Amino acid sequence: MGNGLWQWLDGERNVRLDLQRWTVDEALQLTDEGLPDLAPVGTVQDVPGTGLRLYVGGEGLRAGTYTVTVAAHGRTPALALRLQHEVVRAATLTRFVRRGGAELPIARFSRISRKWRGNWQVGSAVDVAFEASSPYWLLPVVTVPLVAGANTVKVEGDGPVSPRLSLTASQTVTNPQITTDAGVTRWLGTLNAGQTLVIDATPGVWSVTVGGLDVRLGLQGPQPLLQAGTRAVTLGANLSGVLTYRPGVLDPSGVSPEPT
Repeated sequence: MGNGLWQWLDGERNVRLDLQRWTVDEALQLTDEGLPDLAPVGTVQDVPGTGLRLYVGGEGLRAGTYTVTVAAHGRTPALALRLQHEVVRAATLTRFVRRGGAELPIARFSRISRKWRGNWQVGSAVDVAFEASSPYWLLPVVTVPLVAGANTVKVEGDGPVSPRLSLTASQTVTNPQITTDAGVTRWLGTLNAGQTLVIDATPGVWSVTVGGLDVRLGLQGPQPLLQAGTRAVTLGANLSGVLTYRPGVLDPSGVSPEPT
């Protein structure tokens, strides 16, 4: 059985591997974890003739490499081989690593290595290096109601968030718009009374829909973004809505288990 605390998910968030799993015949366990390195998006450069060094670039963080070792044990060689293959196959499909109450978005794996420890019955290990698509572990969704005009939103976590915005018109609105830290984002079209425009910029998702139809070609301006802290979100006239986001933290300790 598995405990649901360590899981690898594909792009549709289907569980591909449930770690910390054990039965009478086989066992699967995460034994080692290397959290992603943190690096700035810019670079440090020398100033010729001065001996000084300056940082050039933005203040954001680049995603790093997340490494894990999974131990796989089988009662028979056939079981051990099947379990190891299951781990390898899951790694090739993983787009999110779920660690208790936090998830790390994954771009793709960059290395998978396999090794036997002793004989088949003793077990094997699979080392995987995942390339994270974000330096932040995502926490459960936070929901904030919005009204027309200025709104104050408290953004939890350590870093910027890409929200999901659901905007509903109370009467006909032409070119509805919203302003976030990224600037003014506008949809070039008309919302009739009661219609809802959804701009979903959450990690792993990018869609713009009205009534379930794809209307992303009508979007003008930057992808909505909010920095951590107390921020302002402004909706155009005759709009109300809901903003949802997943706070990002650099260290998932305290919201997820430790490897055993």
